Amino acid sequence: MYVLTTVTADRQPVFNSFHHARLLVNVLREQQMLDHAQTLAFVVMPDHLHWLMQLGSKVDLSSCMRNVKALSAQRLGMPVWQRGFHDRALRKEDDLPAVARYIVSNPVRAGIVTRTGLYPPGDAIWVYALEGPVAAPMRGQWPLLQDMAAPTGPAAPTTCFRYKFLLHIRQLAYGFFIFLQYLICINCRH
Repeated sequence: MYVLTTVTADRQPVFNSFHHARLLVNVLREQQMLDHAQTLAFVVMPDHLHWLMQLGSKVDLSSCMRNVKALSAQRLGMPVWQRGFHDRALRKEDDLPAVARYIVSNPVRAGIVTRTGLYPPGDAIWVYALEGPVAAPMRGQWPLLQDMAAPTGPAAPTTCFRYKFLLHIRQLAYGFFIFLQYLICINCRH
């Protein structure tokens, strides 16, 4: 497991554009589909990327990050990234949900949003239900609610309902936010 950070050239706010940020998120997803990396959490800040990932079996760490940077720059049609990246290997005793929370809270600490979850180009595989963290797929890969694995234990029926309800609300909120971004983009062009 690694926490990776990479910065745009001259700290230019390339990812202030919602479209550019979503493009980078899609590149991260492609790395997952190619078994280069399993994304656990990420946040695309205006001028840098934080990525909590588990390296896949097909590439080494430098090749994986090189792929992400090259593909995103190619698709944006411009040079984007500063050379190199910072990596931190996590130990078994590191609290992964806490690391993920720290990553997705970056926009709050930067003053971009007031609460975690209000910044769409950032996500983690953990959903914080009332009972604690529950693993969930990355945004955009939500299974049908009836196909989701139910939590187990004495409070399973209640937890399962809350879990499904929270995921459903999260999907609706995210869809609404994307729609608002689309409207804003259309109005900016006219």
